Amino acid sequence: MEGGTARLQSPRSSPAVSPVSASSLADEILYRIAADLSLLLDRELVVEECSGERAERRAAGPGEVHVSFRFALVEGGGASQGCLLVPLKEAQTLAGLLRFLTDSQVQSLREADRPDDANRDAMLELATFFAGCVGNVLRESLPEAPEVHSAGCQGVRADVRPTLAYHEGDPLWVVRCRMSLADFGAFDLWLQLPEGALGAAAESPPESEV
Repeated sequence: MEGGTARLQSPRSSPAVSPVSASSLADEILYRIAADLSLLLDRELVVEECSGERAERRAAGPGEVHVSFRFALVEGGGASQGCLLVPLKEAQTLAGLLRFLTDSQVQSLREADRPDDANRDAMLELATFFAGCVGNVLRESLPEAPEVHSAGCQGVRADVRPTLAYHEGDPLWVVRCRMSLADFGAFDLWLQLPEGALGAAAESPPESEV
């Protein structure tokens, strides 16, 4: 039904005790997002492939407009930001499905060059949801996890790096993930996590591909 949104919650699990690498943390965040959104939207969202690397600059979304869903990581009086960078078409799709729109209505949104007011509000809810997924995985996996909260979302032009509270040159974990959404096809998105917020996990050797 148009005009409403599903209530977004990302369930907590018991803390894990085994050490993990920064790469596996990033992958787990992406798998958590896919699993929780599948349940929420009643549409299967599948992780097909993830490949990550330690980088010293933010990744840009190639070839088309993207939406940067930003999250703040706060620890010890300091704060940094990461983001989930999603193509505009797919961000429009997820927001429309969150509003219980029909497939034909969602398809119309996919063809628009910017979100309407209702979809913009739904994207803000998605930003909060994504931040919740990040926070939950970090709490479950790290002995001293940062506090994570949404920092909103922002449209980003093609081939332009997203704006973050970030010092250029500081190490990031950048993971490209290919997902497929039932009835709407496959797409690539990028998770970008500041290494400094990951503590000891960032010292573990990365896994290049899953």
